[in-house]
Amino acid sequence: MFNNLSELIQAINNQKIDIVGLGSIDYLRIKNQVQLEPVLVTDYGGDYGNEYILLAPKEFNIRNLSQLKGKKIFLHDRSAPIPLLWLRHLLKKHGLPGEDKFFSSYQEVSKASQAILPVFFRQADACIVSCRAFETASELNPQISQKLEAIITSPLYADCILLFHKGYKSNNKKVFIDTAINLKKYPWGKQVMTLFQIDGFAPFKEAYLANVLTLMQESGKFEQYKKKNLKGNKF
Repeated sequence: MFNNLSELIQAINNQKIDIVGLGSIDYLRIKNQVQLEPVLVTDYGGDYGNEYILLAPKEFNIRNLSQLKGKKIFLHDRSAPIPLLWLRHLLKKHGLPGEDKFFSSYQEVSKASQAILPVFFRQADACIVSCRAFETASELNPQISQKLEAIITSPLYADCILLFHKGYKSNNKKVFIDTAINLKKYPWGKQVMTLFQIDGFAPFKEAYLANVLTLMQESGKFEQYKKKNLKGNKF
């Protein structure tokens, strides 16, 4: 565990670590400063990442983002900035003010239920969560999908990437990759998948980062995230 990206960059460049798991945005943030080779991405039932949805109660009859002016919104961020960056992109795309001025309040939470349930119980007006989180919540409580609806759905964004230091030459590299791709074959592997709520890992492709790159370029205010993350976010 590292307190910030600066510490991680130093450890990688000093060859103190061989393998690292990073969110896609954190990887793109430091890729030109370190010697890392991306090899695997998290797999979600054949998808290499997550789609996100803006949810609101069906009875509100929300049809566009502008109708949420002055409302309260929750974001499930899972320690990653993609939901917030996507929201900023949407606001910018529709010619609306930033999240701190457009909404009466917005809050980032670490669990999907902490975003969905306040909307379900009318304690908030909207939320952003992954499609998978909404589907899971709806399976547990069918009333959620009956009372909430998706207003906008995002593109597919790559989630977590596993990378090797480019100087790592051990034969264990192939063993690690093969084992990760075949996690579901092992009882302990299934436990790992359940713990991290993934369906396993798949080979990395550079094209998987295209949507994330576009989001970073179009969302605006990304410099604020970079400065904050370099200095103090533990991950």
